[in-house]
Amino acid sequence: MGVLRQRILLAAMTASMLMVSSCVDEKEGSLFDPNRTFGAAPVLTAISPPDSAQAGVDTLAITGSNFSTFTGDNVVFFNATPAALMQSTATQLTMKAPFVLGDSVLVRVAVRGSDVLSNGLTYRLQAAITSFGLLGQDDLANALITDAAGDAYVSVSVGGTGQGIKKILSDGSVTAYASDTTGVTGWNSLKFGPGGYLYAARGIRAIYRFMPGGGAAAVLWTSFPSGVTINDIDFDQNQILWAAGSNTTNINNARVYSVSQTPTTKSFPFAASVRSVRVFNSSLYMAAFKDSAWGIWRAPISADSIGTPELYFAFEASFPPGYIPQALTFAANGTLYIATNAPDGFVLVTPSKAAVTPYSDYQGLFGTSVRFLAWGPGLNLFATTAEGVLFKLNARTTGAPYY
Repeated sequence: MGVLRQRILLAAMTASMLMVSSCVDEKEGSLFDPNRTFGAAPVLTAISPPDSAQAGVDTLAITGSNFSTFTGDNVVFFNATPAALMQSTATQLTMKAPFVLGDSVLVRVAVRGSDVLSNGLTYRLQAAITSFGLLGQDDLANALITDAAGDAYVSVSVGGTGQGIKKILSDGSVTAYASDTTGVTGWNSLKFGPGGYLYAARGIRAIYRFMPGGGAAAVLWTSFPSGVTINDIDFDQNQILWAAGSNTTNINNARVYSVSQTPTTKSFPFAASVRSVRVFNSSLYMAAFKDSAWGIWRAPISADSIGTPELYFAFEASFPPGYIPQALTFAANGTLYIATNAPDGFVLVTPSKAAVTPYSDYQGLFGTSVRFLAWGPGLNLFATTAEGVLFKLNARTTGAPYY
């Protein structure tokens, strides 16, 4: 009866093995066939990467013996959750790490034709994305930025009313940094600039800044012609601020702006609606709606001017119409991170232009859109959603510098 119990246990764990008709003695009407011979038990030796991986993100390789070369004949359980297998040989199984979290996840393998499960190995599966910051229950996070110490600065609103800028320390604790600015529900963009000033934009024809150290509300720093909206800003290594948005009167009159510290403004034609900007490797990158499609455009920076923008990545080649690149930033290795309103949340674009969506298993955290991004000084990428939720992504790589 011991063999019978193992057969029933195996059948309960995977429906595919329940349907193996060769295990049934038709004449006797029993699941147990005393004349049936079974294959050798699968044996697990090691899991790579060793020790731990990110749940729902990483690819794992299990080495051992007595696996089936036909992928569908193997079932790998992480606790009670089966993994999605990619490839199999007699000595190795490759799979995507399932969305199972724990420091001691039990990994076992069942193979069709064998009447027993493998030995078990314990493994650590970590969350790639976690909530961050002890904001109040009704607080909604908007634009954010970090400083060199790793602290985050977040524009906060409650019930349609601005609550100023909150400073969130690395342990998640929250303090007030700057008071509310009249007329501002939430800022669209925040960047630290020269002298410790915090610069801000909110989708109108102006840029504001907070005094070093915060405290008081923001004051107007510079303004732009009527019809201009500024959605995002970023600094380059020469302390030039780059700003872009759209022209609400005539899109053909839209411009990209450079602003010196005096401030002196120059403008450059770019007939597009720009959602986000980022300086990287002496170029200005823009998430823009141009020529009836969303894309990432790149323009070389020379002093306080830019060259002709060119299409860097056709966003709609990865997502169908209706999905929008909400924000963009770069890792130090040149990988472009795009926040979107697509269910997958993020698309990552390598320097060779390969696009992947590695965080799709976390879409329950993304709400209707991942809206704003900011790298910390370590390996964390901070983000907020359209619903005002703040989280951090363990990117396991550093971000490109903010100037």
